[in-house]
Amino acid sequence: SNDQLKEHRGYAEIVQQLYPQLEAAIRKAELKIEKKAERITVSGHSLGSAVGAGLLQALRAAGQFSELEAFLFAQPRSFKHLDDACSMKDSVLDIRNINDPVVMASEVYEGLGKQVAFDGAAFVGAVKPEAFSCRRFS
Repeated sequence: SNDQLKEHRGYAEIVQQLYPQLEAAIRKAELKIEKKAERITVSGHSLGSAVGAGLLQALRAAGQFSELEAFLFAQPRSFKHLDDACSMKDSVLDIRNINDPVVMASEVYEGLGKQVAFDGAAFVGAVKPEAFSCRRFS
């Protein structure tokens, strides 16, 4: 564990608000299935992924689950002083567009997981807006 691990104050405040709700939801699910949860998977996009990363660190520190994993999309960097164990590179995928300005602006911090980066260039113009139209064509 890393006693020096710090999270961005704004994200940390949200994590503190949500953690008791997460614990209650886990307990409720365990009672329903009559089995202790062993694995927790977190997923989120942007703000949700930064908060998810914080919740994952809180769950890791609590030590109640044998397996923690995450799929974090466009994760703003929110940690300082991540050591190898805290970075969770073996169980977290950090999926991001390298041109995302929110992620780029947060580079002063560190993110969880193994980075999977893409630039989106292959997708530009590939999907036409009319593909999502509700009109029926005869």
